[in-house]
Amino acid sequence: MKQVSSISAKNHRDSFDLFQVLPSKPNHFFVERTELRDKIIKDLEKLRNDNNDKLTYFYITGNPGSGKSQLARQVCEKLSCDWKNRTSFVMTIDGKNEESLIRTYCELGYRLNCDKYMIEKFENENCSITDKVKNLRSLLSTRLKLWQNWLIIVDNVVQLGKISSLLPQVGDPMWRNGQIIVTIQDTDAVPQDDEFNKHISIRSGMNNRECFQLLKHYTIEHSDDQLLNEVLHALDRQPLALVAAGCYFSRVKKVNCSFTWSQYLKKICSEEEESMDDIFVKYNSVYPRSMLQASLLAVRQNAEESSILENVINFFSMISFDLIPRDIIVFYVQEIDPKHSKEDIYLCLNDCSLFLHSENNDISLHRIVHKAVIVYQSEHSNEEHEMETNVDQISKALYMFKERDDEIKLMPHLEKIVQLLKTNKTKIYMNTLQVFQYFVDRLRHFGKYGLALGLLDKFKSELSSYDKAWYFSTLGLLYHDTGKYSKAKNHHEKALEIQKQSLGPNHVDVATSLNNLGNVLENTGNYDKAIEFYERALEIRKQSLGPNHVDVATSLNNLANVLENTGNYDKTNKRAKAIIKTHL
Repeated sequence: MKQVSSISAKNHRDSFDLFQVLPSKPNHFFVERTELRDKIIKDLEKLRNDNNDKLTYFYITGNPGSGKSQLARQVCEKLSCDWKNRTSFVMTIDGKNEESLIRTYCELGYRLNCDKYMIEKFENENCSITDKVKNLRSLLSTRLKLWQNWLIIVDNVVQLGKISSLLPQVGDPMWRNGQIIVTIQDTDAVPQDDEFNKHISIRSGMNNRECFQLLKHYTIEHSDDQLLNEVLHALDRQPLALVAAGCYFSRVKKVNCSFTWSQYLKKICSEEEESMDDIFVKYNSVYPRSMLQASLLAVRQNAEESSILENVINFFSMISFDLIPRDIIVFYVQEIDPKHSKEDIYLCLNDCSLFLHSENNDISLHRIVHKAVIVYQSEHSNEEHEMETNVDQISKALYMFKERDDEIKLMPHLEKIVQLLKTNKTKIYMNTLQVFQYFVDRLRHFGKYGLALGLLDKFKSELSSYDKAWYFSTLGLLYHDTGKYSKAKNHHEKALEIQKQSLGPNHVDVATSLNNLGNVLENTGNYDKAIEFYERALEIRKQSLGPNHVDVATSLNNLANVLENTGNYDKTNKRAKAIIKTHL
């Protein structure tokens, strides 16, 4: 995402910053689609005026690569220019799935000066991911009365039905003075036009003027308009395909000055037709075949030109297209080839038209480019041992997320790696046990219990020597999270026995297992036994960590909860709260 402005303002007693966080801006040339932009702005203003500033929605639909996100960006940039001296903001929310909603709702919460403790509480509380999103949405709504104008872009939406109930709802009085623009592929999922909703489809691509403006930008000498017209028709007038064609053309032209658009047309029309047919069947979505062809040519050309880009393309072929910090990409490239300096890698990334760059130095790919990257890599690395080596190297890079503030960005990439391991039956050679433990822990933390269990199962089957206490304890936690209390109890008991034998009966890890068993027993109604385990864990923690440690407070809090059934919890609960307060 891209933050393009930030100025200070004050409203009543609250101090806050005006801000714009827009969809990531590509580093290649793009055309202002003024006719569409101005039509959408006119429709938005009519929606707002007709509904007396109540919340309204505008939907921009079209296949991937049709320019939905950039059009939404252009609309919001133009509208916000007319909001001078008014308290306003523009925010982009990632509507890909529930996890992306949590991440960007949290970011919006920080920007709206919501209570930091409450944001973190809702993000990390032990409840369903749907409830987390709804709680965060409710928290955001309490701050909106401070703003006279606001726009939210819900970008990257694939399945509207899965997230529509988690977005601000039409008719909710807390969401006044603002409008929401949704970019989505599926036209059928969009509500019919009414007083609160409006829709426009841009599937047909750019108009003639815009297409010619884009293509001529990449053509140094005078071009034959008829020839350019054939190019834009061959590429279905789609912005991303035309940009890929333009970038390919200009780069080839630098090394082969005789290269022409006519040659490009022949190349894209004869691009291994039979092979492309197979590829298109395998990777088909809702985009024109010509777009995959144009993107694939651009990917190949960049990979062949630069060893740095070849490594980055390999990296993205095994992870998601979502945002990933630039320094993690640099770490991966340097692990493979240490001779490349950080500065050289930065320059290479900045010069490549394949990537989208955010204000926070994150890099992502368009979905179609990501498809092309996967196709390219499948053509160039079929050896199984290569994939296993790549998984190992990529795992080391993703481990760099540990303890970062933006750790939630790990999840789509980790999910992709786990699915890849499962689909390809690839062996895993994790560099260290800590890497593996971290991945399983993060999958559990973000509610991906099935993936965590699958990764644990693969871990046990392939590694002859491992931390069995950790393995059984983690299985116990996952079974507890999914309500399988009998299995959870059995695995916690196994972990406890191993820890007692290897660490002694008074080790803090023993206390953790006792506490875990107490949780299971409490949830199954065995309160007397739960109290016994909680008290044993409490004594070990007090002796090992001191009476004022936060883990002691956790044990006291657990005891207070279970003792509530006997009416004797007040004193314990007050003591727990006192200790917790000292650690805030």
